[in-house]
Amino acid sequence: MKSKIRATVVLFSVLFLLMACGGENKPVREAGKNENVAQEDTAAGINEASRNYNDSRVKADNPLSDLTSEELQKRLGVLPIEKDEPPQVSWGGPFTDEVLNRKIENAPRHAQLSQLRAKSDASGTAKVIIGLNLPFTPKGMLTESAQVAQVEAIANAKNGILKALAGHNVQNVKILSYIPYMAMSVDSAALDALAANPQVSVIEEDTPVPPTLLESIPLIKADTAWSSGYTGAGQTVAILDTGVDKTHYMLDAGKVVSEACYSTTYAPYSSTSVCPGGVNSTASGSGVDCNAKFPDAPGECHHGTHVAGIAAGSDASRSGVAKNANIIAIQVFSRFEKSFCGSTKPCAMSYTSDFILGLQRVYALRSTYNIAAANLSLGGGRYYGNCDASQSATKAAIDNLRSVGIATVISSGNGYYKDSMGAPACISTAVSVGATNDVSNTVDAYSNSASFLSLLAPGSWINSAVPGGGLANWSGTSMAAPHVTGAWALKKQQSPAASVAEVLSNLQSTGVSVTDTNGIAKKRIKLDTASSQPPPPVVPPRPDGTSPIYRFWSAVHTHHFFTMSAEERDYIIATWPNVWSYERVSYYAHSNAVAGTSPLYRFWSDPYQGHFFTSSEAERNYFLSMPHLWTYERIAYYVYNYQAPGSSAVYRFWSDLYKGYFYTISASEKDYVIATWPNVWSYQGIAFYAMP
Repeated sequence: MKSKIRATVVLFSVLFLLMACGGENKPVREAGKNENVAQEDTAAGINEASRNYNDSRVKADNPLSDLTSEELQKRLGVLPIEKDEPPQVSWGGPFTDEVLNRKIENAPRHAQLSQLRAKSDASGTAKVIIGLNLPFTPKGMLTESAQVAQVEAIANAKNGILKALAGHNVQNVKILSYIPYMAMSVDSAALDALAANPQVSVIEEDTPVPPTLLESIPLIKADTAWSSGYTGAGQTVAILDTGVDKTHYMLDAGKVVSEACYSTTYAPYSSTSVCPGGVNSTASGSGVDCNAKFPDAPGECHHGTHVAGIAAGSDASRSGVAKNANIIAIQVFSRFEKSFCGSTKPCAMSYTSDFILGLQRVYALRSTYNIAAANLSLGGGRYYGNCDASQSATKAAIDNLRSVGIATVISSGNGYYKDSMGAPACISTAVSVGATNDVSNTVDAYSNSASFLSLLAPGSWINSAVPGGGLANWSGTSMAAPHVTGAWALKKQQSPAASVAEVLSNLQSTGVSVTDTNGIAKKRIKLDTASSQPPPPVVPPRPDGTSPIYRFWSAVHTHHFFTMSAEERDYIIATWPNVWSYERVSYYAHSNAVAGTSPLYRFWSDPYQGHFFTSSEAERNYFLSMPHLWTYERIAYYVYNYQAPGSSAVYRFWSDLYKGYFYTISASEKDYVIATWPNVWSYQGIAFYAMP
């Protein structure tokens, strides 16, 4: 039925465009010349009340701005998600029936309590991460004043928890400043006090996890990207690992621009900090490889240098993926004695709280460096679905980075699992990476594979740097993840404003499909995809200070997309020629706030695979209250909420068929849509005013 309607839409749309454009010679897209579904304006599911919403309900001098929350719910038809089982959707991934039907794990409030009590009884204390019973929004989605207020609320709540624990055996307290979590070691009495405290929402174990252990560059076509001028220049990648030998010839000449060390001494687990002086540090030299702390286990801390070389190493004879990118070296591992490792020698593992501190350091440096991605080639455990509930502290740290455009790339693990993966790669907002063989282009047997895996990259027999100036061939998903981290730097150099979802979608849509032995096909990254679309005409800003709003159509998503950014426009044309077709300038708006204008807010929805625009503060606030459905991105541009001199109304439609909004400044287009497609498009009224 949908295909028949779409075919009708195509026929009528072609006729309309010929009339509206005065016979302009434009290429006709195959599916959906209706020019009516706005990729930038997709909204939540609209019910019958919204479909009946008409022009008379909207004040022409204050469009969509006086609605209460209750009116918004009625008119937008946003159905509340069941509180106990919200649908768990991978942020930025494909929206499939499997994803839609997958439910977030519904663990009890303190599911690990009995296990933690047993550990504290046996060893005297247990290491825990506790979550506070506070609302939390990733910082990049908040205004500056709201960020300050949230951080203050978190700090006050943490002080309250510590006061409540006075008199208990509490040690090794780690304050995770940006998220409502904190880590500590506690005895059984303190553990019970935390469990009884209504301000504590969750108690997780602070678990130590290990690293996840002929050339790959030509295979993923990174060398082709270099020849096009994309080498990672101006970008920085963060390597959270066992430290980096910044004197290695592949990593010297100032490539390491910042360092930090987070490590833990904890006697019950026989762990010792490897940071200088045993103290966490952000000083120069703190992020070097930890081999000096392992004289009885040579090579235990080679891992971080090898990973850094793959992501961003550079030399005349060999280079990593983003050869001109810089590196933030963050050492997050601790030394564990052989009795705890179950081995004949000591081992390096990372506490969850330490790599969360590392992720927070990356966030703190976001304004100092153009950080494309943070790499975590570590993990453990086995999860058959997204593990957001059991890894909630790590997810909050990842979400903070994602909200400011920084990806967290994590290896899927080497457990030979074909239906699951390790943590923290199982977190829905992480970019999880499995490994392929760079000779046969098959998924390696050791690589954890699952339906919710994000990407594949070469991981077997990868030759890269090791401390002391040497090279080594290593295999593992640890080697696959930094290929993606380096690729992220190339993509961000090409389009600095691209969101994590946009870069991930690009890598997935342009990659090579590889099917695992379990029948699951995923995309192995490939970086040489070029555009076949002609460049759009150059349209300079107009004398009134307004800039053009560019319009695209996607037959894949059956949506339109609007952007003021010429850089974003060119990025879409260059990287998604088979997904998006550039159409024309739709209208004009202001890039900055001028007298009388209001911001137009831009949201993205994974479930609906599209964007939504609104100039209504009430509408914006309502959508901010649904973070499981909508992600606030940024202010798109500035428009009028009244008919300013020279401006025209921008009309808004909703389609149940396409699950999206359509905006047009053309009155004739509005009338044509109303008359021709009453069963496809429902007119909602004037959304805002812009310049024609």
